[in-house]
Amino acid sequence: MQIETDIETLYKELDNWGWWAQEDDTRKLNYSSGITSSGRSVKITDDRAMELDRAIASLGSRLKRVVRLRFICGFDSHRLAMALDVTEESAAEMISNSVVRVHEYLVERMVA
Repeated sequence: MQIETDIETLYKELDNWGWWAQEDDTRKLNYSSGITSSGRSVKITDDRAMELDRAIASLGSRLKRVVRLRFICGFDSHRLAMALDVTEESAAEMISNSVVRVHEYLVERMVA
């Protein structure tokens, strides 16, 4: 299991995971080209993406929605705030909390 200790790097990985997650399920296994069907270059392996999937699945439903809207749909804090009917500051905090929780899950799995 790969663990990124740098939260900034994890944000980049989650951005790549979002592009990976948009692909058709049949194309995910043995995903080796690094290019999505839309031509976007993705720098994540299937194994790493599945690790992130498991970490995201451990989140509560609201934080899962935040992760999906932010990293799969590409919502920024403003659009996320509108979608969730919260302040922009709360939306930014939810994104940050989600990423920290994903990181904590990955670290816990490594230590266990």
